[in-house]
Amino acid sequence: HFPPSLIYGRMLREGRGAVDGAERLYKRALRRNPGHVHALIGYAQVQQVRGDVVYAEELYSRALRFHAKNLAAHIHKGLFLETMKGDIAGADALYAAAQRIAPAKSRELYEELLPRHLLLLNWTRKHVRA
Repeated sequence: HFPPSLIYGRMLREGRGAVDGAERLYKRALRRNPGHVHALIGYAQVQQVRGDVVYAEELYSRALRFHAKNLAAHIHKGLFLETMKGDIAGADALYAAAQRIAPAKSRELYEELLPRHLLLLNWTRKHVRA
């Protein structure tokens, strides 16, 4: 079950790259539940687009600390490390952990999330330049 603020935050983030609106909605969700994995990941992605790689990584790490067995948390942080930081070894370690959690589903989720992270990388380049 996703609170409306997360649904709208994701729509804003994926629809037009409207990071200000998405940021407000993710912050609201995190005030209500500081450990909500989807809000942490979404807010990390907003920070990523803003070019705040350090804070984005902190939020991805927090999602993993709160949800050590969450497949999406592993894949999202792995994609972040791979696409934003060029940390292939760190990403591979997270992908391996995801494989241990759910071998069949982890590859499927990786393939589903990779295009989103490439889009985030594009938005980051545009947003940071502006």
